[in-house]
Amino acid sequence: INEIHYNPLGPAARGDLEFVEIHNLGGLTVDLGGWWFGEGITYAFPKGTTIGPREYLVLSRDPEGARSAYGLQRVEGPYEGRLDNDGEIVSLLDPAGHMVSRVHYGDSGEWPSLPDGFGPSLEFTGEDTGNDLHSRWAASLAIGGTPGKRNSTYAPPESLSGAAGTDLLSATSTF
Repeated sequence: INEIHYNPLGPAARGDLEFVEIHNLGGLTVDLGGWWFGEGITYAFPKGTTIGPREYLVLSRDPEGARSAYGLQRVEGPYEGRLDNDGEIVSLLDPAGHMVSRVHYGDSGEWPSLPDGFGPSLEFTGEDTGNDLHSRWAASLAIGGTPGKRNSTYAPPESLSGAAGTDLLSATSTF
């Protein structure tokens, strides 16, 4: 899980333009068929859904609206439920039920507050498995975030103290 836009600004605030983005850090295409979001939102990727090496994939409650609003070619969905504006756990599991990626985001305390209705999305700043650490997330520098592309707050692994540049989903051998 690489980016979460849980409380969009303005007319998008209805929640229809919420999104969750995943990023394949690996060098191989991954078959996402049967992978599913088990907490926060509900969605199972259909058979034949893939994500290529280094690709980003956006999942939206309103795929057509997201394509139009964010200028994207490919958006998966719709997912069921809404992302909680006060924070929650969002998790991605493989077909066997193994946790692939998980984040317990918030909107107060140590978490950035700007993504909570002021326009930016919540972006993961790295490329590793540390995405459940509040210190590794920041408000996007762009209103609406950076769906489908590298995050505006990305920090290369060598600039992150103690971080290893490993595959995002090293919990599975396929991603």
